[in-house]
This record gives sequence, C-alpha cells and structure tokens, in this order.
Amino acid sequence: MTNAAPDLSSLYAGLQDAFAEAGADQDSLSQLIVEAPFAFEREAGLLFLGFISYFLVDEAGQALQLIGVTDNDYYRQSVQGYPFAVKEYIVPLTATDNSLIQALHEGKPVVSTNWESLRREDAPEGVARLNQASGGIGYSVAYPLTGKTQGALLFNYFGLPENIGEPQDDFMARYAKLVERALARLAEPVAS
Repeated sequence: MTNAAPDLSSLYAGLQDAFAEAGADQDSLSQLIVEAPFAFEREAGLLFLGFISYFLVDEAGQALQLIGVTDNDYYRQSVQGYPFAVKEYIVPLTATDNSLIQALHEGKPVVSTNWESLRREDAPEGVARLNQASGGIGYSVAYPLTGKTQGALLFNYFGLPENIGEPQDDFMARYAKLVERALARLAEPVAS
C-alpha cells in the first residue's frame, strides 16, 4: 500500500498570493522567503519542513552569504548554545566541498544528510553536525536560485531520506521559481 501524496493546493495558492503581494524592498522580501510556507502549518508539517535558509551571492566578495533564516523553534534549537550570527555565515565561491556552493556551480539541487557539508571553513569540525542534531533535521537540500539574482535556498526537513520524495521535490521546485520571480521583480529598474 502506497501513501497518497498530501493535498498541498491551499499551500501553493497561498504562496502565489503572498509573493504577488510581496514588498518592493530586499528586507521584506527576505523575510517573506524564509517565513511564507510556515503560515501554512498543516502543509509545512505534511512536508516535514523544519525551516528554510536563504543565501545570496556577493559578486564583489566572490562569496555566498546567509541573508535570512526562518525564525522558529527548530532553527533556534539548531543554534542554541552556539554563538552564531546570520550575517557572519559567508562561504567563498571557491569552497567546492560545500553543498551550497556545489548547488550553485552545478545549477541543480544538492542533498545533504550531514551538515558538515555546509560548514564554513573557519567553523570547528563537528559543530555543524551537532547543530543539525539539535534542530532535529535529517535531510537538507541546497537548491540553487538561477535567475538574474544568484543565490540558494536551503530546505531543512525532519525525517530520513526515505521519507522525502516527490511532494518535497515538487514543493522545492515551485518555491524556488516563486522566489526567483520575486527577486527578478525586485531587480527591475523602477520606471519614473
């Protein structure tokens, strides 16, 4: 007997509406990107979605910088007791052993079941794995943003890889497209 895919139609309709009404500044859009799916608690739960991290490429610095993270208990638990500042998570674009950088270079999602693959070069070994365990995250996907504005989303899920499948893949693909379109609108010059 196979499990039926969850009905996520209300999630997709709500996200379409939220992004259609998105603010025209980077800060409000960044907040929307990391928080919007969690306004749909039931659907986020059906997806086993814990939290989302949002990164942008800093072309001048040739690095990927963390811009925002979902502000929920799961994220806070993952960094509890660890001095972590969002703006200090910066990874050089040359760090090809990092899953986020791999996703950017390859232009396709990269799965991580061990956050050591997301660790900054200057972070102590083992800390990222402890953070992952503290947040209860078993499966993460670095999803590249390939539009005009380059970056990545990190989708962090509860559960084991065998519990992640088509519903999550569909969600990530749709959500990344919504984000790319919103970022493209933000980058468009304002007509005077």
